[in-house]
Amino acid sequence: MEETKKCPYCGEELLAVAKKCRHCGKWLENESSVAPVQEQSASSVTQSQSVNYQNQSPNEPTGGRNKLIISAKIALQIIVGGAFFYMYTQRGSLYEVNQLFAQGKKQEAIKMLTRIAEKGDRTAQYHLGMRYKNGEGVEMNRKEAFKWLKQAADAGSDSAQYSLAYFYMGDYSDYTECKDVEKGIAILEKLADKNLGNSAYFMVNLYTNNEYVPIDLNKAEFWGKKCAKMNNYSEWSLNLLDRIAMMYFRENSEYKGLEIAKIAAEHGHAFAQFRVGACYYNGDGVERDYWEAYKWFKKAADQGVDEAKDVLRKYY
Repeated sequence: MEETKKCPYCGEELLAVAKKCRHCGKWLENESSVAPVQEQSASSVTQSQSVNYQNQSPNEPTGGRNKLIISAKIALQIIVGGAFFYMYTQRGSLYEVNQLFAQGKKQEAIKMLTRIAEKGDRTAQYHLGMRYKNGEGVEMNRKEAFKWLKQAADAGSDSAQYSLAYFYMGDYSDYTECKDVEKGIAILEKLADKNLGNSAYFMVNLYTNNEYVPIDLNKAEFWGKKCAKMNNYSEWSLNLLDRIAMMYFRENSEYKGLEIAKIAAEHGHAFAQFRVGACYYNGDGVERDYWEAYKWFKKAADQGVDEAKDVLRKYY
C-alpha cells in the first residue's frame, strides 16, 4: 500500500509523493511554488528583451556597422567634394581665360587655355581650335586648329565636329591635308539629323549648288522638308523649300514643284503662295481651278506680293 499524507491546507489525504493538492490546488512544497514565479520571471525578461529590440530603430548603427557607415559617408563626401573641386577649377579657369582676353592679356589667356585643353577639357579644346582657325588672340594656324578641333570632336563635342566637317570639305585652301569630302558630308548628315548648327541648311545647299557634289533634288527635298519641320517652319527654312520648288519648276517637274511650294505656302510663305496660285491658274501639275488660284493669289497679295496684286486686278 502506498504511503499517504494530509494536505496542510484542506486536510484531505494525498499520496506522499504529491506536490500539489488535487482537492484545493495548493502547492505542497516551497520549490514547487517558486517554479511558476521563476518561469514567469524568465518569460517577463524574454518579453522585455523583445520589446526593447522592437523599440530599437532599425537604422540605428551599432558596433562595426556604425564604423562601416561612417567610413562610407566620409568616402562619399570625398568623391563629391573632389567632383565639385574639379568642376570649379576647370570651369573657373575657362572663366579666367575669358577675363584675360577681355583685359587684352592675350598671351596669358592662350597659355591658360592651352593648359586646360591639354588636360582633356573638350570645351577648351574647341575654343582653342577656333581661335587658331580664325586667328583670334593668336596667329592663324589652320593645322593647329584642326588638331584641337579633332581632339574636341573625338571627345564628343558637336560644335567641334561641325567646324571639323568644313576642314574635311576642303574649305580652307591653306590647309588641305585633311580633305575628305565624303567624311565631311557624313559628319554634317549626322549633325543634321540632330538639327545642330546650320548643318540641315548646309545639306540643302549641298544638293542644290553643284559645288561639292552634283545637284540632287531628291536629297535636297528630303533635307528641306526635314529642316523645315525641325525648325517649326521658320521663314528661312521655308525659303529653302521655295528654292527647291523653283528648281523643280525649271526642270518641268510641275507636280513636284507644286508639292513642295504648297508646304511652304500653307505655312505662310508669300511667294510660295503666289506660285501655288499660278499652278492652279495655269493647270501646272494640277487640274486647272480658277477659284483655288484666286484664294492663293489673294493670300499672296495680302502679304504684299506685287505680282499677285497685278493678277487679281487683271483677271479677277
